[in-house]
Amino acid sequence: MVNKMNDTKKIRILVADDHAITRDGLRTLISLYDDFDLISEAANGKEAVDLCRELCPDVVLMDLEMPVLGGIEAIKEIKKHNPETKIIALSSFADNKLVKDTIKAGALSYIIKNVSTCELAGCIRDARNGKSCFSPEVTAVMVSEINSPSSGVSVLTEKERDILIMIAGGYSNKAIAKELFVSDNTVKFHISNILSKLGVANRAQAAAIAVKENLLD
Repeated sequence: MVNKMNDTKKIRILVADDHAITRDGLRTLISLYDDFDLISEAANGKEAVDLCRELCPDVVLMDLEMPVLGGIEAIKEIKKHNPETKIIALSSFADNKLVKDTIKAGALSYIIKNVSTCELAGCIRDARNGKSCFSPEVTAVMVSEINSPSSGVSVLTEKERDILIMIAGGYSNKAIAKELFVSDNTVKFHISNILSKLGVANRAQAAAIAVKENLLD
C-alpha cells in the first residue's frame, strides 16, 4: 500500500462516471493509497448529486460527459448543497468553452483523462487542501483565452453598456432616447463611441458582441 501523507485523516472520495471501466480504474487507483477512502460511486449526474447530499465527500472525481444530469449541471448542484466539497472535473477534452463553463460551475480542478496515477493522486490531495490543479492542455487553453484580443466591452461606461444591451434587444435610436430620457443626438453620440470602442462598423456587429459576451442574460 502506497502512502504519501503523514496526516492520518483519510480523504473521502466520490467517483462519478458513467463508464464502469473508468470507475474500475479509479477504484484501483484510490485503493493504492491508504490516505484515500472511496466512499461511493455514481453512474450519472443525478446519482452524484444525491450521494453528495447524503455522504458529504471531501473530493468528487466528476466525469463531464454524464447521462441523466450532465457533469456541469451536477457540479452546480453539488456546490449549491455541499459548498465545502471539492470537485475535480475529468474530461477527454480541453475545449475553451467547456473549461470556462466547468470552472464557472464550481469545479476546483480540470484534469484530462490521460493523467498519470501519481499526478491524479497529487491533484486529489491538493483539492482536499483547496488548491487547484490543471492538466497542461487545460492551462494552455486558459492562457490562450487570457491572451486573446478583448472585445472592448470592459471599457464601456455603464450607460454605454445599457445602450448596447438595448441595441442588441432591437431598440431603435428613438426608443433608446425615450427609455433614457435623452435626445436622439445624445443617443447617436453614445452609439458612435460604442462602435469605436468595440472596433466595429455598425449596430449589427455591436449587437453580435453583446450576445457573445452574454450581456442579455
